Amino acid sequence: MRCIYLFFLIIVGGSVFLGCAGSNNEGDAPAIDFGAQEKVYVEAAEPDPAASSGDKVVLKVTGNLPSPAYTFNRFDIRVKDDVIVITPLADYDSTKMAAQVLVPFEEVCTVENLQPGRYKVEIHGRGNAVVRTETIDVKK
Repeated sequence: MRCIYLFFLIIVGGSVFLGCAGSNNEGDAPAIDFGAQEKVYVEAAEPDPAASSGDKVVLKVTGNLPSPAYTFNRFDIRVKDDVIVITPLADYDSTKMAAQVLVPFEEVCTVENLQPGRYKVEIHGRGNAVVRTETIDVKK
């Protein structure tokens, strides 16, 4: 029986020693590692006619970030011919410990310098899904 206790004492003592001796607590803290920007979950995108004027279109975009480790960064806006593609992007902080819960967001997206005409607006969320398609008219 003494051999078993001695064996466990050696294993536990060695584990504690190796755990403490193996850590490197000297120097500066590591820099925050922000990965590439990622798409977020989009629930709705509503045009705001009151804020839109002339060559400017304003949309209110609501949805969810994948976890508290994400922070909303910007909208990627691409205009080609009569199609406006809007993709909300967030930064991911891989050094942040976070529960896997969705975090709601609401942001305003402004598209400026549009020529007069009718545009199809596509809002792209996480994955390859087109979340919302809207047709808007831009007048001078």
